[in-house]
Amino acid sequence: QLNEQSLMVKVIGLQAGDGRGVYRNTQLDLRNYKRLQMWVHAEKLIDDVTNLQSGEVSLFVRLGTDVKSNYYEYEIPLLLTPAGRYNGDLSSDRYIVWPEENRLDLNLQNLVALKNERNAAKSQGGSNIGYATLYTGRDPDNERNRMAVIGNPSLSDVRVILVGVRNNASSTRDAIVWVNELKVTDFNESGGWAAKVNANLGVSDIATLNFGAHVETAGFGGVDQALNARRLNDYEQYNFAVQADLGRVVPEAAKLRAPIYYSVTKETTTPLYNPLDQDVLLEDALDA
Repeated sequence: QLNEQSLMVKVIGLQAGDGRGVYRNTQLDLRNYKRLQMWVHAEKLIDDVTNLQSGEVSLFVRLGTDVKSNYYEYEIPLLLTPAGRYNGDLSSDRYIVWPEENRLDLNLQNLVALKNERNAAKSQGGSNIGYATLYTGRDPDNERNRMAVIGNPSLSDVRVILVGVRNNASSTRDAIVWVNELKVTDFNESGGWAAKVNANLGVSDIATLNFGAHVETAGFGGVDQALNARRLNDYEQYNFAVQADLGRVVPEAAKLRAPIYYSVTKETTTPLYNPLDQDVLLEDALDA
């Protein structure tokens, strides 16, 4: 609330089926957040000549590496606030100005699920579905709202955010739309753990055995690290070494010295996300 920001989009003569918007270049990784939220308000122009009605314009938000061929889209049909004076101290009046039906409250994983659904449909024989075609679906948490995906966007690499207004009517429309406080919430609280152990064992004066292990799981990080700096893979390292003198097991009269040294190390890194589709969990990609 200390840094609350709003944006007004005013469209004049917006053609049927057309959309206009504003964008901002970013460099965001949203995988550690669960929800994208924003308040939205829509109203007629004071001298409206297009007879704008509720539901005839919608707000859409695009997240992706670009806004033309690799993005997720989320669209909300907008209810209009009637002209009048409202009391900001009354919650009932506030919800008329900022209707709950207009509110963007998106579970980001629903976008990823839509992409997985598109990829599964694409792999079926005889399908016309591809990366270059817009694939749409309804938000399972709110059937009023529409989701879409094109290309291969990833929540791990959001380089542009676009907020726009689309005309869903059959003729030209004018409208004013306010958007307020775009934010991500509900960060992933599932942490990881780490352990490191080293052990040495001496077998008389014949041999020395060394064993070490180092394990860190996805989600592990220091208390001073940012959320997106936490580990995104499972890391395991094991090592074993033995140093011995075989001359110790033969008679001293042989005056034999036969030092030997042997070591083996095993290191494994398992990513949390699919390296080829970095907002899809590797486990889900393997099960698909």
